[in-house]
Amino acid sequence: MAKISRLWKKLGLTQPLISIWSEADSEFAMNDHEITSITINRGGSNSVIGQQDHTMEVNTIASRGSRTDRPLHCDLTTYGANRLAELTGATPSIIKPRYFGRIGRQTIDDHGGIWDPSKWHTNVYCSKWQSQLENSDRVGNQISGHTVMYLFDHFMNPEYSNLPYLPKAEFPAPEANYGVMINDYDLDTAKIDYSEFSRKYFDDPGFYVQNTRAGADRVLTLAYRWSVAMSRLEYQIPITRSQAISPATWEQPNENRPRNHRVIWKDSNGHRSAMTGYDVNDVRIPLVDHDMGHIRFYDDYQPLHLNYLSYGAERVDSGYRLPSITIDLLRLISSDEPAHRVQARQLLGLEMGDPVFLGGDWYVNTQGVSFASGITEKISGDRWDLELSLTPSIATVGEWSPDIAPMTWEAARIPWSAANWPWNG
Repeated sequence: MAKISRLWKKLGLTQPLISIWSEADSEFAMNDHEITSITINRGGSNSVIGQQDHTMEVNTIASRGSRTDRPLHCDLTTYGANRLAELTGATPSIIKPRYFGRIGRQTIDDHGGIWDPSKWHTNVYCSKWQSQLENSDRVGNQISGHTVMYLFDHFMNPEYSNLPYLPKAEFPAPEANYGVMINDYDLDTAKIDYSEFSRKYFDDPGFYVQNTRAGADRVLTLAYRWSVAMSRLEYQIPITRSQAISPATWEQPNENRPRNHRVIWKDSNGHRSAMTGYDVNDVRIPLVDHDMGHIRFYDDYQPLHLNYLSYGAERVDSGYRLPSITIDLLRLISSDEPAHRVQARQLLGLEMGDPVFLGGDWYVNTQGVSFASGITEKISGDRWDLELSLTPSIATVGEWSPDIAPMTWEAARIPWSAANWPWNG
């Protein structure tokens, strides 16, 4: 199997690009001379709210091993980050981290016998630290009037959880923007474990927990995610069809998706209210109740959440999404086209859950603002691909997408309706 060092020629490198390391085990360190492939998975095709899974698999030709439950980083080396910054205009510190997680299962493929460990192949599998909270007996107290931020910060405290490498929780939006307080509880029902907390206070109100490439947990609200998308729309270049690898598939995944929703909640004054979306009198479409009596919404938060749940009633029978597009990141980084290098810079810094824009050179029903619900990054001796699972804004944050203005000559001159030749393959 080819080592990652084979990428050096294509990228103009003279030193290693990738570093695998652990602050808890100084001997467990690898670079391009030993690594044959890295696969990083974040989120998934339907991951639009709540906690997200992420994993990493590292394959090496060396005999390596470390203890389970140790931290593991996958980074660009300082040299590699600086070199890619020269090529793409990226900020080295932003693109340098690729993954942080917990060492889990390890396997060794013996190709040479005990007398020749240089022929062993080690496979290291990593997952997120947060998954250990689901196995923990730690509980939190649901205290009336406290925000979700308070309780999440309690669970994510490394000293309390006894997980010293647990990522620190971040809340980038203003406090009032989170729009949710814990409702009244008596002492007998106040205690809650992490799994129940995640369901009741992330999934129910529509919060998205973005685990970054550097390992932080960022709790994002629907409104905040939309504001970030609208801000980036001003300067971020949409992905063009020529930057993706054909074929791509768009789908209409609405056959079994609930469309009628009734949300029951308490407003900021403690009054119990109910609100419905779509056509509750349509006998073909069952009404789904969401009892959120445990939540007290701020007044301006709840309607947006209902929009998200209803998935845009007017478009539920015709909405499309791109469950998977693959981009040859190596090609974009090494391209002579300025627009390709700018796109490489954007994709190197992409986090799961970030907005992604598709313009007029894509099929008309897939154009607009989408969000990267899943990202798979694959690095090997001859490829560096990024596979994206995209979910449209109406199904992610309950907002209709504006039209996407072209920002490159290609997107402006070759709309979908005018293209009559095969795309990049």
